[in-house]
Amino acid sequence: MGVPGAGVAAGDSASLRAYTAPDKMASAGVPAGWKVVRADNSVIAISGPHGERISLGVTAILLNAGPNVNPPTSTAGVSFNLPYNTNIKQKFVAIWQYAATKQGQSPPQFTFASGSMMKVAPILGQRARATGSVADSTDAPAKFETVMCSLPPDFGGAYKNIIIYAQIPASLAAQERSLAEAVMSSYRIPPAVLAKKLGPVRSRASLHAAAVSFASAGRKSVRLGTARKAS
Repeated sequence: MGVPGAGVAAGDSASLRAYTAPDKMASAGVPAGWKVVRADNSVIAISGPHGERISLGVTAILLNAGPNVNPPTSTAGVSFNLPYNTNIKQKFVAIWQYAATKQGQSPPQFTFASGSMMKVAPILGQRARATGSVADSTDAPAKFETVMCSLPPDFGGAYKNIIIYAQIPASLAAQERSLAEAVMSSYRIPPAVLAKKLGPVRSRASLHAAAVSFASAGRKSVRLGTARKAS
């Protein structure tokens, strides 16, 4: 599904080394000199020689509730509560800041330069693309680009947020943006894995069947989103 983003140079796509995670749950292209630092459970994380970071397929589970509502004990993996109708940019910032805090780091501060909602099938809920600047615990100015899917809540109120994210030092952003977008566009997940990734946190037959149907309609390998240069 999809085509490479308009901002991706053909040479950048061609220069990537094909990489498949050991568990076969995801694959992506890796630039020369970059290292894979995580590859499991359909997530691939890559770091570059100058502090570049790309995360593909990160999933955060939130509960569609106010902050004082405890998640059901059977809903494993919920990070925190946030109403589903929260602006998707706010969801993105909340998830990234929560992850940093859990790792003992200062929460990153994001400034959005552009952002747009993307038309998707109902099963994908909300999807948006955004770019901007970020200041994190490294204190090095950086630019970011992201594509995020916020899937509809399941019958228990839990919902998944799937993120593709690239962060490049500000001094290299103009030079390496096309390369980062090529990596983001190269991310693939086999249909069976995608069905599980899109499925509800708490399974119910009808919802699971919908996810399987969506995945089987695609090609042998499917990518969740295509990064394009945002205006």
